[in-house]
Amino acid sequence: MSSEQYKIGTVTVTNGSNVLTFSGSILVDEVFAGNQFLINPDNVTSQPAYEVAANPVNDTTLYLTANYAGESQSGLPFIIQRSYSQRGYARPYQGDGHLADILRATIDKIDTDISGMATAMTAQDLSALLAQLKFTSPPNSTNYPVYFSETAGTATTPLSPPAGSSLSAGNALVTLHPGTSTGAVSYNSYHTLNGTVPSKTNGTKTSGIIDGQQITDLTNGVEVKVVYTAVILIDSIEFESSATSVFSATPSGAYLDDFDRTNGDVGSAWLDIPGYSRLLISSNAVTGANVYGCLYDGTFADDQYAIATVSGTAGHTAVILRGSTTEKTLYLIYLNPNYRIDIIRYLNSVETTIAGYPGDVSGLSPTKIRGRAVGTTIYADVWYANAWHNILQATDSSITSGPCGAYIDGGGIILDWEGGNI
Repeated sequence: MSSEQYKIGTVTVTNGSNVLTFSGSILVDEVFAGNQFLINPDNVTSQPAYEVAANPVNDTTLYLTANYAGESQSGLPFIIQRSYSQRGYARPYQGDGHLADILRATIDKIDTDISGMATAMTAQDLSALLAQLKFTSPPNSTNYPVYFSETAGTATTPLSPPAGSSLSAGNALVTLHPGTSTGAVSYNSYHTLNGTVPSKTNGTKTSGIIDGQQITDLTNGVEVKVVYTAVILIDSIEFESSATSVFSATPSGAYLDDFDRTNGDVGSAWLDIPGYSRLLISSNAVTGANVYGCLYDGTFADDQYAIATVSGTAGHTAVILRGSTTEKTLYLIYLNPNYRIDIIRYLNSVETTIAGYPGDVSGLSPTKIRGRAVGTTIYADVWYANAWHNILQATDSSITSGPCGAYIDGGGIILDWEGGNI
């Protein structure tokens, strides 16, 4: 480009058309989209400037972004005002009578381009642009697409909310299962009790929760709603992910445990029994080759029940009634691998079978067993054909109170447990 303006040849313009036809001009590689087109440049009142719509593909035709508003004429002198670049910013020339028009168009285009840049800028653009910046106090995670650590050039994308979250209810409590999020160092929960959908601004916050942690002292029958967030640390400053969807559960008079949590010890809601190992969770169930038993840490009346959902008949499974945490004293409602049901009493570690089913219950294919203690009568029930059936009972006054629990040995499997008052 030999000068700031191109004005070789003549042009034909047509009123109401955006097509310009040139004669004696060389347009290709000389004129570009965004340049300003003017006719009769020596007449300051003649016409406003027009913008070239596209790079020319030949030397005879140009297209404008708007239709020409003046009279149709041919053989006219013209000026195409060059720009600094192909972005279309016009360069005014000495004595230009259309300076105001050109400046106005340039300012409008600058404003439009800045808006477009703000919309198009991505997190990667920011990372490259600000690679040498060091934030001692990173911006809030809800307002910025990336965080920059105090180490220059390090950017971290936002943390995703946890996945695999859930919530379960028990007697006057709910059990939190926050799920997991890659990179998280801890998790928070936010809950409401008044039917309001919880959020990070209106929910009651519990920080640093672990799987199986409980919110206690709740009112039975009142729904609890919970959302979870994941937490990450950047330069010792805590950032929180967005919240999960809402999970809800309603506490009831029963204590419930579905064992849907991390493999390992059954957790602080379960109490030790002398002579038994603690229950262990594996694949969302309690199982093991040795002898395991625990009592649930709840308030149980003397008249009580306990239910276990079982999986097959590998090993032995049982529910415990009126157990003790100071000595091996309890009732077992016991399902053995031969589908036999027994009611067993341990009194100061002395074992006595106080009732045994005369046959087996294999034809019933039970999926649940239930024990009930009502006064001096101990009941053994099984679930089949979508109903409970009592198959065994015994009268015994040796043990009068204590919490319910669960028991397994020899590879027995309990999927879910429930205990409560009658």
